[in-house]
Amino acid sequence: MPQLEVYHNNEALMFLSVHIHMLRHVLEDAGFNSQAVGQLTDVLEEDSPEAQELSSLYQEFVWKMRDMLNELGRRWPALDQPSGDAGNELVRDWMKHVQELIPN
Repeated sequence: MPQLEVYHNNEALMFLSVHIHMLRHVLEDAGFNSQAVGQLTDVLEEDSPEAQELSSLYQEFVWKMRDMLNELGRRWPALDQPSGDAGNELVRDWMKHVQELIPN
């Protein structure tokens, strides 16, 4: 995300920033390295314990992303409409992008 200091008064953006930061640390603590995912998927056998663990981590990640989307929508229902507020637009764009990426 761009320089968040500019949007320090936008509660939705600060909520999102804090939760993404926490999620990143949880993934790192679990040993997940986003730079090595491609390498992992190339060497893991489909039914291996490592592949199952990676799949579980992925499912947890998707659940956390959905939870963030739901919480943003619950706390700030107006985010689904253009507002002219640059911080809200960043959050709204992020939400739309995540909804396109994660499976239903």
